[in-house]
Amino acid sequence: VIHTSRGDDTTDAMAKVDILVRKARAHGIVTLGIGDGGNEIGMGTIQGALRAWLPWGTKCRCPCGQGIIPCTPTDVLVASTVSNWGAYGTAALIAVLEERADILHSPEMEEQVLKACANAGLIDGGSGYVSGGADALPSAVHRAMITLLGELVHKGIAALKQLQA
Repeated sequence: VIHTSRGDDTTDAMAKVDILVRKARAHGIVTLGIGDGGNEIGMGTIQGALRAWLPWGTKCRCPCGQGIIPCTPTDVLVASTVSNWGAYGTAALIAVLEERADILHSPEMEEQVLKACANAGLIDGGSGYVSGGADALPSAVHRAMITLLGELVHKGIAALKQLQA
């Protein structure tokens, strides 16, 4: 059963990523989970700690009553205040390591993605409404995060090039 962070069953509407992660791990492929609410893939890595800490950790609101934490672990878990930001930080790190600033998307692309999600009727998990933002934060905040990370990527790449010189 796949849950929202508020303890509701969303299994029918969600991709079954657990299957992909289990298969990847069985083949020695490193897996990565990114989450902010305890219900995301990879949070099974720290399931024991989360069960007691989260409001719906031990008993969800749906009939299964098993709690919201997935059982599937990942090899690497990035826990962040906003899942999107954990993904952006991961992309920024890869951009620096690969010395390719284009790996991190632009603030303009961020705005386009959030608008496309809203236009498709996707609900912001933080607010519970179709909002054009994510995690109850407006798109301007997410664009600002991309702008900040973009600056860090450029400075990181410049620093690497100095070390290599």
